[in-house]
Amino acid sequence: MAYDLLTKISQNAEERARFRARRKFEMDMQHDRIVSFEEGETKGRVEESEKWQKVVEQKDAALAKTLGILADKDAEITRLRELLGKDK
Repeated sequence: MAYDLLTKISQNAEERARFRARRKFEMDMQHDRIVSFEEGETKGRVEESEKWQKVVEQKDAALAKTLGILADKDAEITRLRELLGKDK
């Protein structure tokens, strides 16, 4: 009888140990998935930010070029107005 009781207690302890090990493994896997997801999100945000920064830089360069052209045109218009004013 005592042997049966000790065997049963031992089996219960083994089952609890297996359950704890399985639960720990599941928790570790869940943690790894969450960390991987968060790292992926962070990497994606950084890549997206870098992409849009390049777009903004290209647009700024195009705008600066356009503004330079407009300034040249304004200077030409002013020069022509002065010439027309002298002709009157």
